[in-house]
Amino acid sequence: MLTGQALERFKRANRQSIIAGESPAPEITMPSAWPDAHWKRYRDVGQRVLTSMSIAREDKESRKRHYEDMYYLYDAPCAIIICVDRSLSIEYAMLDIGLISQTICLSAQARGIGSCIMAATVSFPRHLRKILPITEDKTVVIGLVLGYPDEDSPINGFTRARASLDEMVTWVE
Repeated sequence: MLTGQALERFKRANRQSIIAGESPAPEITMPSAWPDAHWKRYRDVGQRVLTSMSIAREDKESRKRHYEDMYYLYDAPCAIIICVDRSLSIEYAMLDIGLISQTICLSAQARGIGSCIMAATVSFPRHLRKILPITEDKTVVIGLVLGYPDEDSPINGFTRARASLDEMVTWVE
């Protein structure tokens, strides 16, 4: 868990890497190809975020600032980094990591604390390894941030589109 000055050092390094034009280098990579339905939802979320913030697609400067803010973790006061032992099957470990991440987010919400699971927290694991005692036998998987959301900020109120239950479930009678 990162807070205080350690978190500030990490956020500055993270943002500086983006400003310098470095490509993210997470230890768990994003898919190079997505099934059509997943790609559509992924792209749709990005468009909805930008629209909620009144950032036009052609407004490259505002998009760049938004991206930099994302890598500054939207100035959240706490980040939790989840790692897994490299000797474990990553596919199997991801089940536990998903459950742990969701449980942290739901527990925070129950206490009035906002949360956001963010790939940007682990895009530059070398910064994390300089600050946290993450040994080389661990894989940096995902991070989430916690804080009290600014309810007036448009990014905290955009409408999310959800897949229908029939898209996610096969019913057998």
